[in-house]
Amino acid sequence: ANITNYSDTVLIAGTTYTYRVYAFNSAGNSAYSNTTSATTFVPPALAFYINSGGGDFTDSNNTLFVADKPYSSGDFGFIGGRTVGIGAAINGTNDDPLYQSIRANNQPFEYRFDGLPSGNYQIELYFTEPQVNSAGLRIMDIEIEGNIVFDDLDVFVESGGKLFALVKSTVVNVTDGQLNIEILPVTRPALLCAIAVVDEEHAAKPAAEAPEQITAVPEQFD
Repeated sequence: ANITNYSDTVLIAGTTYTYRVYAFNSAGNSAYSNTTSATTFVPPALAFYINSGGGDFTDSNNTLFVADKPYSSGDFGFIGGRTVGIGAAINGTNDDPLYQSIRANNQPFEYRFDGLPSGNYQIELYFTEPQVNSAGLRIMDIEIEGNIVFDDLDVFVESGGKLFALVKSTVVNVTDGQLNIEILPVTRPALLCAIAVVDEEHAAKPAAEAPEQITAVPEQFD
């Protein structure tokens, strides 16, 4: 068969590959072609950034946290809770508005994300303590995918006091297509300022794109 191109499909994203080829027929082999290189595409990670209790906000890293919205099937959003706004400055951050809008409740509330591919997800939860002035007065649990990830979280203690920014990070594995993050009050209403969810695993999978096709024409042999 006359084959004048080659496609390589088992590749690693963000990697440069170099190729050279030769042609052959019944008369013999050609010389090798010149080398050519191509770098595979790096697909963007699947990511969600949500400003809990607030509107669209672009932070100091130029990341857009989208407005909070109620969950609907096939999408993402909150289930339960109410919005709370504070006007005081927040210590330990350049992104005060991200912490000045809050979703809170004295009953459990949840964020749900549908249609997620199976894999590992980096989750960041943003908090501040807007009211209490002492340790032990507001305690909450954070449950993700049915497991308590942060037990007896006291934002006042972990952040360093009232009106300090706190970010809690973890990695979870999603296997059922849906990510569930539940905020559970223990003492006083539980609260949350913002969420970031980034798909780690799929950003590193092999790219579907192959390098450019390479054509070699055999020399004529007498």
